[in-house]
Amino acid sequence: MKKFTFFIAATLFFSTAQQDAQCPVEMPGWASQTPLPISQNQCMSRAKSSLESNGFTGIISQDGWIISGYKGNLKAGISCISVTGGTMANVSVATPKAEGTLATSIRDNIMWCILNGNCEGSKSNNTTTTNTGKTIKWGETPMTHKLRGQIGKIFCFTCESTKIAGGSLWGTDEYTDDSSICSAALHAGKITTSGGSVCIQITAGRNSYTRSTRNGITSGGYGKWPGSFIFEEGSPSVLPPDEPFIQLEPPNSINEWKVDFGDFKINGAQIDAIPAGDGKTSYYIAPNSYKGNLAGFRTLTFDKKSWGGYYGDPDSYGAIGDVVLQNGSKTARFDIPKDHSQTWKTYVINFNDPSWKLSGGARTINDVLSNVTSFKIRAEYGVGTDFSSLRNVIIK
Repeated sequence: MKKFTFFIAATLFFSTAQQDAQCPVEMPGWASQTPLPISQNQCMSRAKSSLESNGFTGIISQDGWIISGYKGNLKAGISCISVTGGTMANVSVATPKAEGTLATSIRDNIMWCILNGNCEGSKSNNTTTTNTGKTIKWGETPMTHKLRGQIGKIFCFTCESTKIAGGSLWGTDEYTDDSSICSAALHAGKITTSGGSVCIQITAGRNSYTRSTRNGITSGGYGKWPGSFIFEEGSPSVLPPDEPFIQLEPPNSINEWKVDFGDFKINGAQIDAIPAGDGKTSYYIAPNSYKGNLAGFRTLTFDKKSWGGYYGDPDSYGAIGDVVLQNGSKTARFDIPKDHSQTWKTYVINFNDPSWKLSGGARTINDVLSNVTSFKIRAEYGVGTDFSSLRNVIIK
């Protein structure tokens, strides 16, 4: 792929360069060794910015994957080709042979800008960075490369293949800057243990970092720390989204659910609440497999139906909401739209939805999700002989 894509870029820009510059023509070229962990659109955006930052004008984009521009006798051409795992970037600069050294320098500056997402630190800006775009070991961290304090800057690295993911790791989505870059990339789903390329952005320190388990690796929680990093926004993941945390499906997990008041029965893939009498609301109670640190998850979904009797509001007859998550006294509740038609309805609730109501000292939803000790869904509504059924409870 490397040779093929470079040949395309060189062919497209060579003929025009011959017409615009004195022959013979020299074309220093550069092709990314491995796919960059960015989308094709990101690559094209970076390519355009890099040409502008290096003084090129007359910039033209072709077919969504090729872009070119002029700077005096120089003509630069960049191709961004989408491949598995990201995008291959290729840079060619055509110039009269006498100016070959200048063309090589310009090419290197352009590639720097594409790799890093901006031109800060390129040779044209007279600064340098450490190991950008080079292979690193799994134990290496942003602090290893003295990146703390370079807030907003983007640095790209390639993680080597490993049998055992090593290095310390603290945080979720945003990690302490003494965390392993490669272990964080595996945790975030950006690479596998086979390695791969990633781009990180340096961020400020945080007051706390959340523990979670993702993609077979567990990060630690931590308190206040002076430096952090994230993976560049929009960088594609090479792993599929996290599997559901736990799911109601026969024959295993469905029988772990219970009802706190009245009776219940397992009916295939669902659990049915059987009311004990009037005057008290009952809840479906989740098993321990739904508890613990859920801060790394984004969505709660479930199917539910109810019928009969009277549908009381979520604050009546002892009810404290339709969906209730608790971390000790810290509570988050979410009330779903009323539907008492005996028809299955699927509810999709994002944990960042502002409709979550917090109490008991919880200031954010993560105050609850970081250590869920109780999770329940309203089953009965307090008046008359009303019934309900629940299935397919998924946290992901």
